[in-house]
Amino acid sequence: MALDQLDELLHPVELRLRLLVNETEIGDSLTAEGGGPLPVVTVKKNDQLQYRFEYRMPDAQGSSILLGTPAIDDVTILYSTGIQVFGGGPGVVNE
Repeated sequence: MALDQLDELLHPVELRLRLLVNETEIGDSLTAEGGGPLPVVTVKKNDQLQYRFEYRMPDAQGSSILLGTPAIDDVTILYSTGIQVFGGGPGVVNE
């Protein structure tokens, strides 16, 4: 919730996370609190991977003050450096 300074009421805040590769949005935006699965993305050696947040207060009349800080306290992106097979043996990466 956030305070709209013009009507002095609390309004719901919407959050959207977008994943981009080379400035191109990949897959659907994430909107669920607590995260969610990202689309499968292939990133090559010289590609640029970014994430962007968008905050909105659709019912607000003007500017706002977010009452909770920080609104986002952690972003974790798990990744693999390629095809990996676990369990040992020739040509297998053990982690």
